[in-house]
Amino acid sequence: GLYFAVRSGVERYFGDTGIAACTQSLAVKYYSPELRLAIVRAPREAFQIVSATASLVTNIRDSKVRFVRVSTIHVGGTIRSTQKAALRIYPRRFNMSNVHKEELLKIQA
Repeated sequence: GLYFAVRSGVERYFGDTGIAACTQSLAVKYYSPELRLAIVRAPREAFQIVSATASLVTNIRDSKVRFVRVSTIHVGGTIRSTQKAALRIYPRRFNMSNVHKEELLKIQA
């Protein structure tokens, strides 16, 4: 899925140095193709590598979506601040589906 797309991108564009900087705590904490939203956890020192790589991702294996465009909309210090930012930036997406809003708020670090 998304994790492997980002991880393989880091390896492809930043090599062993990028992988070493990112992989220890790289994780997709939330991903919803319906909402077109993902929360990716990365080391603070390597967030620029992950953000740059994510912007180069064009497809996700094992996904029904053929083409994706990934952009960074928020960089936060905690999962909670990122959850709040997602709700603030995309309120309409969450108003349509309370299920997704509840799932987003259940995410733990």
